[in-house]
Amino acid sequence: MKTAISIPDPLFHAAERAAKRQKVSRSRFYANAVAAYLKSRRGKGIKQALDAVYASEPSELHHALVAAAYHVLPNEKPKTQRAKGVKEALDAIYATEDSSLDPVIARIQSLSIGRKEW
Repeated sequence: MKTAISIPDPLFHAAERAAKRQKVSRSRFYANAVAAYLKSRRGKGIKQALDAVYASEPSELHHALVAAAYHVLPNEKPKTQRAKGVKEALDAIYATEDSSLDPVIARIQSLSIGRKEW
């Protein structure tokens, strides 16, 4: 796909120099830059949503898990802890996010597991 964009002259010249140093075409350089930027942004919405959940909901452990831990570690002081609403909040977050695998990872996984087991 061909496209035209406007960028500041200093940024353009810096990109030209970097492309020459890397021995790649201008198109390849910009394609790599956009791909790297998009990859770095993937999952940002999930992190922000998780931060919001954990900031507003108690993240204590289920009482049975706490009891089991104190049975194994009897010298620790027990605390009453319960997770309330965290599962529902996480379900709401993941319902809005794309859960598809990166195509390269999906291909590697399908090759390593096999289609029937996938």
